[in-house]
Amino acid sequence: MKIDKLLIDKIFDLQIKIKNKKDKIKLSKYEEYIPMYDIYSQRIYPINKLNLYYRLIDCHYRFVNDQIIFWQQKLFEKYKYDIYKYNLEIIDNYDIDTLIDTSYKTLYKYSEALGLLVTICKRNSFNPFISYLVPYYSKLEVIKLGQNMNLLENIDIELDYNLCKTISNNDVSFDEIAKHSNYIIQNNLTSWICLYSFFGSFLFNNYLRNDDLENIPFHPIFLKGILKIMKCMKNTPELNNDYYMYRFIWNDDFLINLQINDIFIDNGFISSTRDPFYSPGLSGCFGLVLIKIKIPKNKKGIGLLIENFSLFPKEEEFLIQPYSKLKLLSKNDNFKYYHTNPEFEKIINRKYEFELIDNDIEAINKLFLILSRNNLSIENTYDITEINLTGIDRFHIIKRFIENYSNNNKVDLKFKNKIYLFNYQWFDATKNSSYEKLYYNKVKDGMMFSLFDDSGYPYLNIELGDKLVINYLNKFYFTNQKYEINKELLDLIYHFGRIFNYSDAIIYHNFCSFYMFEKNYSEDLKLLLSFNLFNYSIYNYLKSNKKFLDIDPFINYNLGYFYLDNYFNKIIDDKIKIKLPNDFKLLKTNRELFINLIEYHFDLYSKIIELIDNRIFYDSYVTFNIYEKLLSENLIENFKPNLDHSIDEIKDFNYQLVYRQPIRRK
Repeated sequence: MKIDKLLIDKIFDLQIKIKNKKDKIKLSKYEEYIPMYDIYSQRIYPINKLNLYYRLIDCHYRFVNDQIIFWQQKLFEKYKYDIYKYNLEIIDNYDIDTLIDTSYKTLYKYSEALGLLVTICKRNSFNPFISYLVPYYSKLEVIKLGQNMNLLENIDIELDYNLCKTISNNDVSFDEIAKHSNYIIQNNLTSWICLYSFFGSFLFNNYLRNDDLENIPFHPIFLKGILKIMKCMKNTPELNNDYYMYRFIWNDDFLINLQINDIFIDNGFISSTRDPFYSPGLSGCFGLVLIKIKIPKNKKGIGLLIENFSLFPKEEEFLIQPYSKLKLLSKNDNFKYYHTNPEFEKIINRKYEFELIDNDIEAINKLFLILSRNNLSIENTYDITEINLTGIDRFHIIKRFIENYSNNNKVDLKFKNKIYLFNYQWFDATKNSSYEKLYYNKVKDGMMFSLFDDSGYPYLNIELGDKLVINYLNKFYFTNQKYEINKELLDLIYHFGRIFNYSDAIIYHNFCSFYMFEKNYSEDLKLLLSFNLFNYSIYNYLKSNKKFLDIDPFINYNLGYFYLDNYFNKIIDDKIKIKLPNDFKLLKTNRELFINLIEYHFDLYSKIIELIDNRIFYDSYVTFNIYEKLLSENLIENFKPNLDHSIDEIKDFNYQLVYRQPIRRK
């Protein structure tokens, strides 16, 4: 039997079946192409020897072994899908013991770098359409989990199926995560969860943990958010199994005096993670305290899995209701917690283990009454057209604006007989900040003014730094609604530019979730549409020829619609074509491709736009020429177009609360 690429192709096309044991062994020793299993397509492919490392590490492919075979057999018995039958037929051409030996020898032989910390121990939470999830535990993770569960004494032992199964049992299944995500959508909580995961957790909890809530003013939009989240959390879906959630803190003064079996009740929300190896950044040298919480199965209203709508999805957050009763099971300041981050492992020096018993319903109902009565009135409103400020630099003008016109972290501005309740937040988006990606201006003394709708969505974000930038944050903020900046909001932006001496404003395109095309998708994919965003403004232009913000002569699309037309009217490049599924073959132009991607293939959108002219999606904004408009209206007298955005110390309490935490998020 001659083994070459032609034979391999025929085997994988099911044109040839190897039956002889001797031939199976010979085929299994062939190094040029090794069969590997891809969990995303759930298919076995022949992989060239030079690509084994890339497929194993970067693409999460796995070599065929007894566990893969067992897994495929079970899946075929359960679902009867042709893909599992196909995989089993391909596998049957090989002698598995010989193939395993050849696979690893070839990998070592042709891979320049190899850190073989891989297993086929699959995570229950994995879904191929969720980008931040990886399908398998690494070998190191399995070892560390086994050690923490007292299942491993010798870390050099072969990791077997039973160990994997035991470890996987504490991984929340994707079906459970999906139920919670669907609950969030059905209760219109999506944007509130984004807000909570952004800076809301700090502000909400700082407020809730006060003793005199009735007499403490709080921004009405945030008050509405607390009430909405708490009410919805009373009926969150139950979990199928008991699970452990984790929380890492640096100060345990509030727990230190608890005795075993004591009940601890936190007045605020408790953020925890289902990731036992969560590894946030750290500022300073101090010990860390691990809080481990057992969450009971079959119990509604105890918590909410929010990761799919979090601005920090890798935190894999499980949110626990205020006034939850936690029973202390154990505490230990002389223990070893095994962690995949060796530096992190060294500084975890104390552990508290709790069990979530129930919620204090009486306290929760009392809190509802208090919060409902706390209605912060509008005390002073200021006509934005009459505000004129001067200062040595832009930072000091911002400080003067806050000092003169703010009240309880809001600024109530009047424009054309309408009142706008702006929330404001100082921000730090420098390189070491967890929040860097969420802001355009990479400064440590930036300012954001935001307008929220009743669902918690910030439909106008005015970011002040070196540049005036509008709605950059909205590229990341989830909503199933579609928002447009109208003429009135554009005039507000104009006046912010005038007050703070910006010559122009960068206004980012509108971004929407794929949910608007739910009719084009099967039921099992509809939920996933809400987890992903696309550039609606470019889509709307290509589909309906509607230009973004074509309502003011001082708006300019820097890239140019001629450039956009020229690119999207081109024939699809061959380099892109070869990466497209068969149902794309009839498409001819980049325009057809882009529209089809958005309407029918949300899962390919992020991969394909990486192959499209990157200027189109990097420069996804228009420029509002404020200076020219001021000049045309003869309002240029006190305007300083080259004003510096100086750096000074920010003493704002909320800024310190959010951006100066010792534990940095990831």
